[in-house]
Amino acid sequence: MPLVDKVIDNTILSGMTRVDIVHGVGTGRLRDAIRDHLNAHSFVVNFNSADLSQGGTGVTVVEIKV
Repeated sequence: MPLVDKVIDNTILSGMTRVDIVHGVGTGRLRDAIRDHLNAHSFVVNFNSADLSQGGTGVTVVEIKV
């Protein structure tokens, strides 16, 4: 997933340790594909769904290792 990798790279280069990826709710296929990709990424420490008030399962909050 080149776009996800680019977002993570830009987050690291910016010195940030967290990024929100908005993928929407839908059927969950895109969310699952993104999370499978994040599982294999060496700079990803953790990820979870956002709080309900911040998008819930339509947003994945990613913690980055710097």
